[in-house]
Amino acid sequence: MDLLKYIVVFMLLTSCYTTRKHTEHLAIKHKARLEKVSRDSIATTLVNRSINDRFTLSLKTNDKKVDSIIRKKLAGFVGEKTSGKNSYKASFDAKKLALDIAAKIGQTREKTTTVKTKDSSRTNTEHAVIKTAKTVIRRIPWWFYLLFGVWFFPTISEKLSFYTQAIQKFLVYIKNKKNDNNHPHNVE
Repeated sequence: MDLLKYIVVFMLLTSCYTTRKHTEHLAIKHKARLEKVSRDSIATTLVNRSINDRFTLSLKTNDKKVDSIIRKKLAGFVGEKTSGKNSYKASFDAKKLALDIAAKIGQTREKTTTVKTKDSSRTNTEHAVIKTAKTVIRRIPWWFYLLFGVWFFPTISEKLSFYTQAIQKFLVYIKNKKNDNNHPHNVE
């Protein structure tokens, strides 16, 4: 009878699988962008010659009183600055009652660059779908576990009671051994 039980269980285990097929798809999207830039430049240089300029600014008013005040206030006035090839000088001439101004501006160069740029771009898109291999998942249905438990419950409970009795006896033995070590016998 036990042999018949094992054969039925074996048949149920091998023939009652439920199968589920699972296929994974992986999509790959690839984008590539090609850009081309071309530049053309034109340079223009404008050269200005240096300037040497001198002029006199008369402060004469034909009023002796005002002219004397101007002479007193501007007596000894001299101003001068130099930077690279550029300079100026201003001074007061009391005899002429005038400001003498001299300026020197160095040669200048103005460089202009015109750049013409031409851009062109192209986008490439590639799609690829990769299929993975099919995976078959097999499992035993829940009702089989229920049937197995009901069918073999008497055998399983009998085996478990044997082990529980053995474990219980072992625990009692350890407890007695421990009590013997805590209470030493009186040896006389």
